[in-house]
Amino acid sequence: MKHINRIFITFLIAYLILILIPLLTGISMNRAIVLEYEQHVKKSHLSNLQKTQEILEGFIDDIKWSTYQLAGNTKLLRLISDDKNQITNMEKSQLIRDIMIELRHSILYNTSNNSIFYIYLKNQDIIITPYSVYRHSDFNTSINFFNMDGISSKDWHNLITTKIQHGKIFPVRSTIIEDFKNKPMIPYVQSIPLNSSKKLSSIQGAIVYLIGEADLVKFLDYQNLPLGGYSYISDDTNKIISYVSNSVKNIEPIELVGNEGMIELNIDGEKKFIIYTTSSRNSWKYVSVLPTEWVLKNVRFYHILSITVMLLTLIICLFVAYKISKRWSKPIETTFESIEEFLKTDNIKKESFQSLNISVNELIDRGEVMQDELLNQKFFLHNAFVNRVINGFFNDEKSLEKYLSHLGFELNENQFSVVILSQCCDKNIGSTESFDELNRLKNIVKNRLQKNFVYRIMISEQDNSDIILIVLSNNIDNHVEVLKNELISFLPNLPPLYKENLVIGLGYSVDSLMHIHKSYLEAKEIVSSSSEGIKPLILDISDIDKKLDHYYYPLEIESRLINSIKAGNSDGMESILTILSHENLKKRTLDKKRLESFISNLLTSVYRVKSHLCSENRDLIDEYYKTGVIDFANIKELYNQLCSNQNKNKKSHNNTLIEEIEEYLKNNFNDKNLSLNAVGDYFSITESYLSFFFKEQTGINFSTYLEEIRVENAKELLLNTTDPIHYIAGEVGYNSDKTFRRVFQKTLNISPSKFRRENTTH
Repeated sequence: MKHINRIFITFLIAYLILILIPLLTGISMNRAIVLEYEQHVKKSHLSNLQKTQEILEGFIDDIKWSTYQLAGNTKLLRLISDDKNQITNMEKSQLIRDIMIELRHSILYNTSNNSIFYIYLKNQDIIITPYSVYRHSDFNTSINFFNMDGISSKDWHNLITTKIQHGKIFPVRSTIIEDFKNKPMIPYVQSIPLNSSKKLSSIQGAIVYLIGEADLVKFLDYQNLPLGGYSYISDDTNKIISYVSNSVKNIEPIELVGNEGMIELNIDGEKKFIIYTTSSRNSWKYVSVLPTEWVLKNVRFYHILSITVMLLTLIICLFVAYKISKRWSKPIETTFESIEEFLKTDNIKKESFQSLNISVNELIDRGEVMQDELLNQKFFLHNAFVNRVINGFFNDEKSLEKYLSHLGFELNENQFSVVILSQCCDKNIGSTESFDELNRLKNIVKNRLQKNFVYRIMISEQDNSDIILIVLSNNIDNHVEVLKNELISFLPNLPPLYKENLVIGLGYSVDSLMHIHKSYLEAKEIVSSSSEGIKPLILDISDIDKKLDHYYYPLEIESRLINSIKAGNSDGMESILTILSHENLKKRTLDKKRLESFISNLLTSVYRVKSHLCSENRDLIDEYYKTGVIDFANIKELYNQLCSNQNKNKKSHNNTLIEEIEEYLKNNFNDKNLSLNAVGDYFSITESYLSFFFKEQTGINFSTYLEEIRVENAKELLLNTTDPIHYIAGEVGYNSDKTFRRVFQKTLNISPSKFRRENTTH
């Protein structure tokens, strides 16, 4: 009997082992599927966060370049340089009025209805907004012009002017300023003038752009946040700049290690996934916090189902094993039938796995659809692109095409022209009601243009009343005339109230978006020169009096001309002078006095900024200024010489600097803390500028150059020493041999160990 029991137990143990193998395999596969799904969630949300990062950095760049443009305003520079009070009160008042007018035409003013900006002048006791000017003492809480939560007006302005701020962004605060009533605002601060030295006495004030938090949080994917989930952006000190939440009110930043990843933590008694990525430009962290239950809710059902199936299978298998073991003495036929029964249970597990795998694929497809929807939410970038291209902010076709590609906009046309729809002579736009009504009408007009206009268009709003269109077409003869007829045909689609004061200006067509600013300037001049008549008016240059008796030299042209000279950009300068020559010497009939005034202004423009030029150019400007008799040809000759001198000076300085940087890297490559930021600090230049400058001068990225130096030195150590790989990794500046191996393999397409074996005899 004992012998029989031993045989029974032996059979039973053997069958139990056979049962446990597929059972454990099924459990492992189940866990692998859950981990794979978690990785999919991580990749999906990381992708969304990285897209948010790219869009937001583009938004901050637009603000940066716009504040730079404001800071370079000649009238503002003249005002802040008057430290000896040489400007009369009347002149100062006129300068302030001119600055206010230009502020209202600034891209900063027209970027968003949620944001506002002002200029704080420390030594002049003046604060300038687009519509008002204040003394420092007036801009305070007592009369409700300015109130920032947690800090007084005086302390706030001391904070931003006791240290040089280059595009510094402060955490969100509830702010009241003029008619912006208690909105959460994120301050962006740029010290003026731009060339402030490290001495605090050189700070004359600051441009403060209060970004409406609504403009920032719209970049976060808040529509897809579950209950208990939230997303936030924190700065390099881990202070929250802005956040969006479905239900959580008090959000604390989480200490995160590394540049990106996904971790699971217990927050306030609830398990949550934290997915994050870090900007390489400013070290901001973009973080999404999602309840674990929500992330895995779809896979949990199939997880539980598969476990249930496996448990049922286990019970069945145990029963079968018992029966088989009991009947050990039966013929082999019984044994084969038992094996077949066992194999059938394996099919049940396979079907469960396939069902779970189909569900995971459905979730992946749904995630891709959500990503496509996020890509479509780019109206703000589209508007910003039009504003940049019509103002000539793109330096080359490559950067323009890259921006268009980022927007997902495919360009198939080869003719482009600007059309401005302007509400001229409207005396009723003063009240809030009429302003709201105009905005409502403008939205109707934009929607109808997008849906019904015969040509493809790009739309932007330039100020409170103008709509800017870039019309895209292909090989049309008499382009302006054809476009004019199409606009006349389209007029019945516009609301009657909107047409009462409507003037439409058509610029001439160009063959590239790089030159569209020329069409924009002509359309703008046509609108500003339009005479009284029955509205609506649709005008091109042929409708304006040819014998214009005033010279053409608008502020934006002067600003671009000065910037081209300072940068040594002779091509840009030549292009602008060609426009001025055409407008003033061919299209207009100027008398001697006005022509002399125009030439004088061209010379005065460079005289005002001569302090920003090299010493050779300062002497050259003084020499020309003393001659007294100058014509347009002399001016052109002067500008060409100025650009040439600036280029020589710039190249000389750049060559010296890049040689010093390369020498520093070769001498310090083994420093494990060597980074773009550390080198920038050593040479007193910003991290972002160093990255741009290094790539421009050497043709490769900073990180690639440093890796090549380290790999070259590592090759020497591998060939001439027997030191282990991990030791060599530390000797050439790497914190881990894993990172070193990855870089070595990427650079030479061979591992360090294999390189040593193939190139040494010992």
